[in-house]
Amino acid sequence: MPALNDSLRSKLSQAVGSENLIEDDAARALVSEDIWSKGRVVVDAIITPRNTEALGLALAALSDTGRPLSIRGGGMSYTNGYTPNAQGTVTIDLGRMDRVLDIDTANMTVTIEAGCTWKTLYETLKPLNVRTPFWGPLSGISSTIGGGLSQLNALFGAGTYGTSSESVVGLKVVLADGRVISTGARMPQAKGAFYRHYGPDLTGLFCGDCGVFGIKAEITLRLIRLPFAEAYGSFSFNEPAGMIEALAEIARSGFACEAFSFDPGLARARMRRASLLSDISTLGSVISKQSSLLEGVKQAAKVALAGRSFIGDEDYSIHAVCEGRNQAGVDMDLEGIRQIAARFGGVEIANTIPKVMRAQPFTPLNNVLGPGGERWVPVHGIVAHSVAHAAFCKIDE
Repeated sequence: MPALNDSLRSKLSQAVGSENLIEDDAARALVSEDIWSKGRVVVDAIITPRNTEALGLALAALSDTGRPLSIRGGGMSYTNGYTPNAQGTVTIDLGRMDRVLDIDTANMTVTIEAGCTWKTLYETLKPLNVRTPFWGPLSGISSTIGGGLSQLNALFGAGTYGTSSESVVGLKVVLADGRVISTGARMPQAKGAFYRHYGPDLTGLFCGDCGVFGIKAEITLRLIRLPFAEAYGSFSFNEPAGMIEALAEIARSGFACEAFSFDPGLARARMRRASLLSDISTLGSVISKQSSLLEGVKQAAKVALAGRSFIGDEDYSIHAVCEGRNQAGVDMDLEGIRQIAARFGGVEIANTIPKVMRAQPFTPLNNVLGPGGERWVPVHGIVAHSVAHAAFCKIDE
């Protein structure tokens, strides 16, 4: 049995409610591992607070016990981000703090609880014709915004707006002793936060910290209007050097809001993975994404005709999305990307991958398994453009 004593169990139950203090063996084992590995120990208990106040009370009850805390969101870590290493660990699971608290389209901000997923936020905002500048990773169907800020998410919107932390206006953070602090230009009330910088700003301290400086409870993000137009381009390269140089130049140009690459192995696997049924649903998403039914059918037909053989088995590829205020503008951006790709030996191919990713941004999390049952895990790093090719060669070696 877990090692909570009766006194601590009573305090935690009062703080979060007895139903939100979990000591079940199977549940404790589950939260003691992430996608890739198990912790060295199994946590003693799981706390699932419903709101910031309950979270603060729970941390206050734990503060004098000396127990290590493990902070968990959607459970999508593959870097030991929350796996326990010390006996007596208690997991704080923010999965139930998942509400969108306030949408302020006058001041163009949104405030959410840290356990809200990127998919939930995107779909809540979409009917209002707004989104956050950075709007999620591929795992956004399950991964939380608090976890994303702790790990510095990058993908959708990152080419233009940077990682998740660069869209933050302010945070409400609960410290280890239960005290609550606000960062950025957050007002005491939920409404009113609109600008991050007004004097010294502590917000960045709590971004990319893996939760070690405090637990992000509430997050205020900037809003922007949804783009009026998009354009998509894909390009094939027969060797990695040209692909990497082209990708760096695309980033420097500012033409793409997203640009990413596939190596030959990943491209082959992704082409093999999807079933016919998912292909059909994908075509429906492509149709609904377009500005008119006629345009949707035309774009879906292009995807269907391209099939899955548009990338050569040994080719490297770049996939880019441009977004902007009108079609002429994004078409000009895409033409700039075409010229960059051609300069480094790229050949334009069917733009199926970026088109489908924009139509279905948050898909089921099957990427931890390869099509042959292999166990997969991403490996991420950040390097400067000037050393990207050298880094690639070292990794490949």
